Amino acid sequence: MVRLVHVTTVPESLTFFQGQVGYLKARGVDVWALSSPGELLDQFAAREGVPVHGLEMPRRLTPLRDLATRSYCGPPSVGTPTTPTGARAAASGC
Repeated sequence: MVRLVHVTTVPESLTFFQGQVGYLKARGVDVWALSSPGELLDQFAAREGVPVHGLEMPRRLTPLRDLATRSYCGPPSVGTPTTPTGARAAASGC
């Protein structure tokens, strides 16, 4: 099974993936979302029916905090980081 993880620093950006998630799920893709925690992330999970993971992602470089994300979750098959911080989180295996 292919796993796709949408990674954004803020959950507001997940609105760009509305519609795409259902399309992919219908074709057997395991879709997840990783973003900063909050009500909008929870709403995305409820609306799209996918697991979400809230992870604080400061918008500045934080190498020591970035290392902490390495043990957060298993590697995805495909990632879609939309920001530099999201790219670091995706590269770390989230």
